[in-house]
Amino acid sequence: MADDGDARIRLFNTPRRLEKTMHTLEGILRGITMDGRVDDQELIVLADWLGEHSEFRNKHPFTEIIPRIERIIAEEIVDEEERADCLWLCSQFTTGSQHFDPITSDLQVLHGIMGGIAADSRISVAELRSLSEWIEGKEHLYGCWPFDEVSSLVTGVLSDGRIDANEHETLLHFFADVLAFLNHKSLGKATTDVTPFRSGICAVQPQIVISERRFCFTGTPRKGPKRLLQEAVVSRNGIVEKNVVNALDYLIIGAEGNECWAYSAYGRKVETAIERRKAGSKLLIVHEFDFWEALQ
Repeated sequence: MADDGDARIRLFNTPRRLEKTMHTLEGILRGITMDGRVDDQELIVLADWLGEHSEFRNKHPFTEIIPRIERIIAEEIVDEEERADCLWLCSQFTTGSQHFDPITSDLQVLHGIMGGIAADSRISVAELRSLSEWIEGKEHLYGCWPFDEVSSLVTGVLSDGRIDANEHETLLHFFADVLAFLNHKSLGKATTDVTPFRSGICAVQPQIVISERRFCFTGTPRKGPKRLLQEAVVSRNGIVEKNVVNALDYLIIGAEGNECWAYSAYGRKVETAIERRKAGSKLLIVHEFDFWEALQ
């Protein structure tokens, strides 16, 4: 009988596992280099990846990848040529995937990027701008967790071209939350003492269809009583639900008073919706103002 080590190598060399590993490495490399420099804490993320895969160093394609990662760690630098070569190598084993659809593949890359950016517990405007550039053109990821949330956070923070202390803590908290949920190493200090802003909770420029779709409302609307929003849905052949049911399409958040919510305590309905999204639901969390724009 083959020993556990041989079984693990066979398992790891399955095409699906290999592609996921390369997607994650691609994301890490993109994330740690988005601000144009690499520090010791970011190199630790690469070292962790190396430690997880060092036993496969004599197996293709790790024979090509691992020596490059070791050289980066030893030299403590990732120049543009080295970065481009590593990303190219990753792409050789993932382009035209037969095992993951484009949505899953790009979400795996996004997870790696988030880990790379948050590795040093410092998130810069340059990193967010690079992440924003990566997000552009990824329309196929709309509706997926955590893409909508990341896109919303980045858009909101970059709106004034700076990152204040509250926004920085919110970003670190969210990145750490996502990575912990995905069973990655938790990065940064998770804190619940952070006040949220509109972005990060609600989808950016959501595509809202009302007819035959299910809506639930939470919070206090700014433009009149909640009854008006519910009637607007029913009059357009939509369905109003009292709670976040499995088949829910949209959770609409009232615009009045949301700033008082703690980051991890948006309210029962919002927390339920976030958990559903983590589990793969495509329901959208929508700000009241976007809902009214859709009605117009």
